[in-house]
Amino acid sequence: MNIRTWRNNEKRASFLQRTAKEIRTYKMQKRLLLTVVAMLLTLTVILYTIAALYKKEGSFTVSLDKHDRLEYGLTLCDTKGMERPTSQLSAQIAEHMTNISGEDIPETVGRVDGEHNGDNYIAFTFYVQNGGETEFNYEYDVIMKNVTNDLDKAIRLRFYVDDVPTTYAYVASDGNPEPGTEKFHSNNIMVHGRRDDFTPGSQTKYTIVLWIEGNDPECTDKLIGGSIKIDMEISVAH
Repeated sequence: MNIRTWRNNEKRASFLQRTAKEIRTYKMQKRLLLTVVAMLLTLTVILYTIAALYKKEGSFTVSLDKHDRLEYGLTLCDTKGMERPTSQLSAQIAEHMTNISGEDIPETVGRVDGEHNGDNYIAFTFYVQNGGETEFNYEYDVIMKNVTNDLDKAIRLRFYVDDVPTTYAYVASDGNPEPGTEKFHSNNIMVHGRRDDFTPGSQTKYTIVLWIEGNDPECTDKLIGGSIKIDMEISVAH
């Protein structure tokens, strides 16, 4: 074998080795890419499912203990006539809201049944009724969940009980209640209340009004893109 032939064979062997290595690398990269794509698809499905469940559940939900409904006849409805009694009610909070003054919310806001949102505020009226034959007491909590961007710091809740309103807010930076408000019951519970001597056939009317208070010092750009979910849970007090 002459030198030229030997060198050609060496170059060919080197080329084949490089080609084999490149093929192995390509296969490894392909497998890695497929794995990453599969993981992303799985994550997308999970995120979509969570979003779908969240949308179905509603941004404001009122719920009863199902046992209390069966045993005591504790019932919800979004109309005074109780045409559609249920153990859960849901309403949607607008996807895009901006801050307003509570003074811009009409005084008649509690006179409409069901969901009646306005420009940049949420309003929902519903009824709790004793549809059973036994007198009892019940308690309720209005709870903040899934809060982002400190949106709870500037949120206002005007809570009507039988058309009597009280406005609640997070405490001011000095620890005192914001002007014209009662402080939230705790960090995540906006209101805690109780109704005693709830006799058969009795009914309580509630209206929830929510908005972002533009006059609150905490209403800054950090709230942009924030979100919140509000639940009201009602149960018989034993």
